[in-house]
Amino acid sequence: MTPIMGYSGMILAEADPADDVYDSAQEIYSAAEKAKEIIRQIASLSRKQPGTAVRPLDIRQATERVLRIIDTVIPPNVRMTTCFSWADNCHIRCSETEFNQIILNLCTNAFYAMRSRDGHLGLGGGMVSGEEAKLLFHAPQYEKDYASFWVADDGEGIPEEQQSHIFDPFFTTKQAGEGTGLGLSTVTSILESLGGGIRVESKPGQGSRFTFYLPLCKGGREEGAGANRPAGGNRGSARRVLLVEDDKKILKLFDKALTAAGFEVTAIGNPLDAEAVLRQGGIDVIVTDYAMPKMNGAQIAALARTLGLHCKVILITGLVEDQVLEYYRKNLIHELLLKPLECQALIDAVNRETGR
Repeated sequence: MTPIMGYSGMILAEADPADDVYDSAQEIYSAAEKAKEIIRQIASLSRKQPGTAVRPLDIRQATERVLRIIDTVIPPNVRMTTCFSWADNCHIRCSETEFNQIILNLCTNAFYAMRSRDGHLGLGGGMVSGEEAKLLFHAPQYEKDYASFWVADDGEGIPEEQQSHIFDPFFTTKQAGEGTGLGLSTVTSILESLGGGIRVESKPGQGSRFTFYLPLCKGGREEGAGANRPAGGNRGSARRVLLVEDDKKILKLFDKALTAAGFEVTAIGNPLDAEAVLRQGGIDVIVTDYAMPKMNGAQIAALARTLGLHCKVILITGLVEDQVLEYYRKNLIHELLLKPLECQALIDAVNRETGR
């Protein structure tokens, strides 16, 4: 999926919108996006580990960003209001990608429920204690405090006999071809992996309200999540990237994209060649695939630390394994990107790690 999305995206960037080639590339890209979403949803359903490594997320800032996304997709028949009452410096244990996925899935369902009428979308949130949480959702264990976030609509509502099944994989109330039945099950899987939960309140003809809960991070930070990370050198002027990827198609794609974005890229297909490049010095960011023969991406990150280098490491992976989590906690990996990956997401990550 990565080269399909990457190269079709490049064609879209370079082709004339009036050209038939542009329309063909747009169809390829759109189909790949749908496949990518299904892949991610199925992957989240089969997740065996207790969540991925994440930095504490400022819920106010993350919400401001996701609201801008919602503004671009909200149907013309729906008006939106918000009401948030989180404490100051409120950080949750969740990646921004997962946070966005939860909210956008819930909003998409709300839009569908109001498709045949003028409707109202309400978004809000607040604080919940661990004792209160025990009465609201089931979890193996409860944290001291949670942030809540609710999405409410005044659409058609959900029949009572269906409410116990809506979080099941592949269960959908939509018409054939309009949904995969993975949206709410994906939301549930993400929340459970992060130690949170979700509940629904709904009456036919009166709309629905979904409220999800995520644990707060103590003091706004968690041990190993951004604390005591080695300095990345001269941020703001850092531009040299070591790109390590054994798949030649993806290597060529990412090399071209990063070079076009203004970075000086050293691209290698054999991970065993990384040591020689690193010993030469001058590398500001390492972008590496995780699963490679003879030496994986986590081992390259460890090698950089052994050599005394303070370059940032961006790891690309399709599966967050225990070794990846451990290396992240030890600050050997600074950012994780999940496949399938778009070129712009990689460029954005390198920009973040170089301070550009």
